[in-house]
Amino acid sequence: MTKTFNKDAPWKISAEAAAIGARRVGRFRGQGFGNARCIEKMLARSIDSAKIRGVTKEIVIRDIIGPPPMENPEVRELMSKIDRPGWEAPKRFFESMLRAMKESYDAELRGEAPSSMLQLNRVFRGPPGTGKSEVSRLYAELLRITRFVSKGHFVERKAGDFEGHHEGDTAVKVREIFREAESGTLFIDEAPNLCESHYGKLACGKIVEEMQAQDIAVVLAGYDEKFVEFFKQNPGLDSRFGDRKSDIVFENYSLDLLFGIATKELSKQKAKYEGDLKSVQDAIRQRIKRDMQQPRFGNARAVKLGILPDANLKR
Repeated sequence: MTKTFNKDAPWKISAEAAAIGARRVGRFRGQGFGNARCIEKMLARSIDSAKIRGVTKEIVIRDIIGPPPMENPEVRELMSKIDRPGWEAPKRFFESMLRAMKESYDAELRGEAPSSMLQLNRVFRGPPGTGKSEVSRLYAELLRITRFVSKGHFVERKAGDFEGHHEGDTAVKVREIFREAESGTLFIDEAPNLCESHYGKLACGKIVEEMQAQDIAVVLAGYDEKFVEFFKQNPGLDSRFGDRKSDIVFENYSLDLLFGIATKELSKQKAKYEGDLKSVQDAIRQRIKRDMQQPRFGNARAVKLGILPDANLKR
């Protein structure tokens, strides 16, 4: 790490910071030339941090690992975004992650290796329209802020994006997506659909290969019941996402919460009503209540894209 960095002198790096940086890169051993990319991204970000301090041209520990997670104002702002009705499980997950991140951070300050128990790859399972994609973006932001990935960008793909028309094509597609998401967070929506086709199953094997010693966090999302068969068919993936007790389970929204989303959306749209407001609101509430009984009800998505456009409104 020091050798690579010294190509860009006159910047210096303290011995303690170099040791921590090397240990962080060591988590991704086995990437070969990928290690160099990880080092370059880490150093570029550390230099940006050191420039803000503006004291000397030297990278110190804090430039490598950032401020303590619990004291970081960006983390506090992010946690305010996750504190929403219907997101009780995601909020508990973020709080748990922050506690684990603090333990890992403190261990690094003591000169120890970061916690190997901190599982970055996660499964978000639950019904549609409950915020899995939005929460994943916030999760990617948390990993960026706390520097548990070296870049921190977010890449979203559906299961079908990994499937090619032949074996070689599938391998290329998987590899290209992982190169795009390297050093950030990859969100795979409708992930269990991969086990429904030959090339999807082939893609799962390639995903396992790409996940080995990668500087990346992978989030799989989909419906509850589909994940049982998905992991049964893909034990290699199962082992990289912990046990199912660690999954983040999204619940269907309540009628009151969905009606609140509807009224808030109407206020944002400044819609004009045909008839009195109460009659329109009562009709929307009854429509939500009825549609909630349908299988695969889309929760907030169904309210915004299906129920409101059908409401008795003038646009």
